[in-house]
Amino acid sequence: MKSTLLYHIALTVHDALNLVRGFGIELDGEDNNCFQLGEEGEVFGVDGVLDSYRRTLKETFVMSRCKDWSDVIGNASRFAMNAQTYAIHSNSERNYTVLVIFSNGPADEVTKAINALEEAKSSPLSVVVVGIGETNFNEITEMLEERNSNSCFVNFRDDLNITSSFAEAALSKVPQHYEEYNKNFSHGHTTDKITEPVFSNYLSRGYQFSLCLAIDFSASNGNPRSQQSLHHFTDGKLNNYEKAIIKMVTMFIKYDTDNKVPVRGFGIDLDGSPNNCFQIGNKSEADGIGDILDTYRSASQQTFDMSLSKDWSVVILNAVDFARKSQNDANFSGVHNYTVLLILSNGPVDNIDATIDALHEVASVPLSVVVVGIGDSDFSEITQVLEGDLGNDVITFVNFHDDVQKLKELEEVALCNVAHQLEHYFI
Repeated sequence: MKSTLLYHIALTVHDALNLVRGFGIELDGEDNNCFQLGEEGEVFGVDGVLDSYRRTLKETFVMSRCKDWSDVIGNASRFAMNAQTYAIHSNSERNYTVLVIFSNGPADEVTKAINALEEAKSSPLSVVVVGIGETNFNEITEMLEERNSNSCFVNFRDDLNITSSFAEAALSKVPQHYEEYNKNFSHGHTTDKITEPVFSNYLSRGYQFSLCLAIDFSASNGNPRSQQSLHHFTDGKLNNYEKAIIKMVTMFIKYDTDNKVPVRGFGIDLDGSPNNCFQIGNKSEADGIGDILDTYRSASQQTFDMSLSKDWSVVILNAVDFARKSQNDANFSGVHNYTVLLILSNGPVDNIDATIDALHEVASVPLSVVVVGIGDSDFSEITQVLEGDLGNDVITFVNFHDDVQKLKELEEVALCNVAHQLEHYFI
């Protein structure tokens, strides 16, 4: 297979100021797929973009043999969300961002690119990929069919007429993406009215926010090697846990102070005994949504014994310790910290009493617990037990759905409850 040395450019369009990023180089032996072009964070107009590009080409760098769009898509998605949030709170018109990627061929990591595009659908962002040279996007466009993607792919040609027709095709899709996003935004705006002022108000006052994630590996999910398993991987198709990570983690991580998330697993047997809180991956914290997905996928493909029992209490108590330490560290800096534990689980626990005892500990620290049901999950028993005890003061139960309408309702319940719990704790 022929290897091609790569260097590419990504352009985020925002008014007359443009963010210009490069990808596809090596830095200290590691691939760098999102780096700033030029000394300034933003450049003005087309001349500024060209100047940054030309100056970068004169520098000495090692070109990578790997092509990965996911980092620049993630970078643009975060930029778009921040710009939108700023627009809302400054009473400006809504903001919409376009990322233009110039690339010689499709990404090598097609699944990573698709996951990044799926995640970006929750942002006010369109992605236009412009092929330079002999470029074939057939594989990724076929995989994106029926996904209502916010991206489009065009090939650049020297012929002015051909180029104009491709440009028109690309530009015609951006307004469609914009209208679709605004429709969903308007439909779910009750969530934004309630949660954004709460979170943004506390963040603007110097409060910090942390996210923890716990994933269910118990036997009720099925063996990952089985096609019926909720943890099963299929090329080009996300399993339910991957979808929930993308949608639910994205919902909260935009508020996270450092974008680093401790990822824990539960529901395996180790040396004949249940292990209901173990670190997933080699690092104590995953760095961003892409790293979280990679960490989860790596763990799911390892060999382990799935436990017949399911117990949330250990990961909850682990999050209590994390929240307490985070708050103590924040206090030392003269600020406050609030933590959310996101539990992805196929069904309720076996030991309800232990869970209730753990939730009583949650009430004493700045922590909310959001349990997301994967597959056919029924939390009716534990919610009835908790009624009149802790109620919704510290925990929220929701079931994950692909359906856009149900996903909006899920976001409203989860975010609004956490926003109210945050206010209740600090007031």
